[in-house]
Amino acid sequence: MTIQYLSALTGVLTIFFSLFLLYKKRISLDAAAGSGAAAGGGALDADFRLFKVSSRVPALGLFLIGFILIAVPSLKGSPAVRQYTVSGLVEATDRGPLYEVEVVPQYPVLHLSARGELAVPVARGTDGRFPVIGLSHTRYASEPIDLNDPTKVTIDGEYIRLKKPVVLFNLGGGK
Repeated sequence: MTIQYLSALTGVLTIFFSLFLLYKKRISLDAAAGSGAAAGGGALDADFRLFKVSSRVPALGLFLIGFILIAVPSLKGSPAVRQYTVSGLVEATDRGPLYEVEVVPQYPVLHLSARGELAVPVARGTDGRFPVIGLSHTRYASEPIDLNDPTKVTIDGEYIRLKKPVVLFNLGGGK
């Protein structure tokens, strides 16, 4: 990730430096005489591993190199985020409607199935940890589900399974 930022920063600096050299009249937009720097002309020849940049107009060549340094990291894109699926059962102390229970924090809001089955897609955070999820309903209360706690979950490849059902306690009110 850092190399992408450095490449983009180098590209921006190359473009600004090219503009500065144009302003100071060290380079120009006129075609250079001769057939290259070796022949005493002002041409620009840059040989990269994957491609070669050659221009008889040095200012345009520098701009092109700057734009390439900016474009390559942005074309590569960010690495794919690995998705995990949390599954398990949720039970209530009474026979209330489990399909109304929301899983938080999730967007879009997910609900349990009518039988209390949990199926939630999650991803690791930037710190490498899984999120702590909760269950929300005006009628019930439960403890948060820490997906990083090995006593509560089992991680098997892309699946995170709850070791035992989460119990929702009736608050004695609500819908």
